[in-house]
Amino acid sequence: MIGARLGGRVYVAGWIQTAQRNRRRRRAPAASSNALRLPGLTATATALVLKDWRLRRRDLSQLTRVLMPMAFLGLFLLLRSRPLFDLVHSVGRGPLAALIALAPAWLLLIALTSTLGLSAVSLEGKAVWVYLASPNSTRELLSAKCWSVGLPALAVGLALGAALEALVRPGLVWAAAGLGLLLVAGAGLTSLMVAIGTLWARFDWTDARRMVHPAAGLLGSLIQMMATAMIALLAIGSIIVAAPLRLPLLPAFLMAMTIGSGVLLVVTFGALVLAAQRLRELQV
Repeated sequence: MIGARLGGRVYVAGWIQTAQRNRRRRRAPAASSNALRLPGLTATATALVLKDWRLRRRDLSQLTRVLMPMAFLGLFLLLRSRPLFDLVHSVGRGPLAALIALAPAWLLLIALTSTLGLSAVSLEGKAVWVYLASPNSTRELLSAKCWSVGLPALAVGLALGAALEALVRPGLVWAAAGLGLLLVAGAGLTSLMVAIGTLWARFDWTDARRMVHPAAGLLGSLIQMMATAMIALLAIGSIIVAAPLRLPLLPAFLMAMTIGSGVLLVVTFGALVLAAQRLRELQV
């Protein structure tokens, strides 16, 4: 396991890497101005993202915690794929088939956001005081943490979701709508887990298993279940009420998903505001 000392060394390595890229930009600004720069992030925030990925790859315990949900889900799909496909084929083409096909991808996304998101800020360890003493903003730190968690989690979730939609074939429009919902709701849930982890962040850990506070884990699990239930109820409700009210199914479904995603994003924004306030209090 990697303790705070190695975390600090890797953190500093990220700053050194940023400085080296800045020197290279001054020598050849036209060729490298956009190198390794994520959209909406500064060079410092990009260095934080790269540092997080490097740190998690080098820590065997953290790498195992990331790979275990993927391994269990792969084993489940391998052993229980036929009942899932039978259920999808029984409901026919349409929104229900698209949502059922996305269920494994959503579960994987939940597992990854819990593992990565709740521990994102705590991953800094004692090196967080180096950042808080710097002129960089707490908003930049939170943005970097959301990107470091969201990119791998959403990439894996969307890849699995697209593969399942291609196998199930609920219809091109419904598959696109389902993947869009997975992207928006997954991004909101990822940022929300980062914010919750920040509110109960632990920076004095020496064991990677102690990075996540029990309160953060409990609250994160409750919010994930509530978000899943809300999206499922809105989706099923839109399908049920569309026929009696003589509403087009696709607009009704998209409106319901927009409402669900909007509520999740509003909650996420509020949680990020509280998380930024928590980090500003640490600067005092």
